[in-house]
Amino acid sequence: MKKGFYADLVLFDAEEGWKVDADVLVGKAKNSPFDGRPVQGRVLRTIVDGRTVFEPGT
Repeated sequence: MKKGFYADLVLFDAEEGWKVDADVLVGKAKNSPFDGRPVQGRVLRTIVDGRTVFEPGT
Protein backbone atom coordinates (compact mmCIF):
# COMPACT_ATOMS: atom_id res chain seq x y z
CA MET A 1 0.00 0.00 0.00
CA LYS A 2 1.08 3.54 -0.65
CA LYS A 3 -0.34 6.73 0.81
CA GLY A 4 -2.64 8.49 -1.64
CA PHE A 5 -3.46 5.34 -3.61
CA TYR A 6 -6.51 3.10 -3.37
CA ALA A 7 -6.13 -0.50 -2.23
CA ASP A 8 -8.17 -3.66 -2.57
CA LEU A 9 -8.32 -5.46 0.77
CA VAL A 10 -10.12 -8.34 2.43
CA LEU A 11 -10.35 -8.31 6.22
CA PHE A 12 -10.57 -11.92 7.36
CA ASP A 13 -10.94 -13.58 10.77
CA ALA A 14 -9.30 -17.00 10.47
CA GLU A 15 -10.44 -18.01 13.97
CA GLU A 16 -14.18 -17.38 13.64
CA GLY A 17 -16.31 -20.41 12.88
CA TRP A 18 -19.83 -20.32 11.43
CA LYS A 19 -22.41 -22.54 9.74
CA VAL A 20 -23.07 -22.02 6.03
CA ASP A 21 -26.64 -20.91 5.25
CA ALA A 22 -27.30 -20.89 1.49
CA ASP A 23 -30.25 -18.53 2.02
CA VAL A 24 -27.96 -15.68 3.08
CA LEU A 25 -24.98 -16.24 0.75
CA VAL A 26 -24.11 -13.29 -1.49
CA GLY A 27 -24.09 -14.23 -5.16
CA LYS A 28 -26.29 -15.30 -8.05
CA ALA A 29 -26.39 -18.99 -7.10
CA LYS A 30 -28.65 -19.75 -4.16
CA ASN A 31 -27.36 -23.23 -3.47
CA SER A 32 -24.14 -24.56 -1.98
CA PRO A 33 -22.71 -28.03 -1.36
CA PHE A 34 -21.60 -26.60 2.02
CA ASP A 35 -25.11 -25.58 3.14
CA GLY A 36 -25.57 -26.44 6.81
CA ARG A 37 -21.92 -27.35 7.35
CA PRO A 38 -19.65 -25.70 9.92
CA VAL A 39 -16.65 -23.86 8.43
CA GLN A 40 -13.66 -22.00 9.84
CA GLY A 41 -12.85 -18.39 8.87
CA ARG A 42 -15.06 -15.46 7.94
CA VAL A 43 -14.71 -12.41 5.70
CA LEU A 44 -15.37 -9.30 7.79
CA ARG A 45 -15.11 -6.68 5.05
CA THR A 46 -14.05 -6.35 1.41
CA ILE A 47 -12.67 -3.02 0.19
CA VAL A 48 -12.19 -2.20 -3.51
CA ASP A 49 -10.64 1.08 -4.66
CA GLY A 50 -10.99 2.40 -1.12
CA ARG A 51 -14.76 1.64 -0.91
CA THR A 52 -16.37 -1.04 1.23
CA VAL A 53 -18.20 -3.36 -1.19
CA PHE A 54 -19.05 -6.12 1.29
CA GLU A 55 -19.70 -6.17 4.99
CA PRO A 56 -21.84 -8.86 6.65
CA GLY A 57 -25.29 -7.66 7.61
CA THR A 58 -25.35 -4.75 5.17
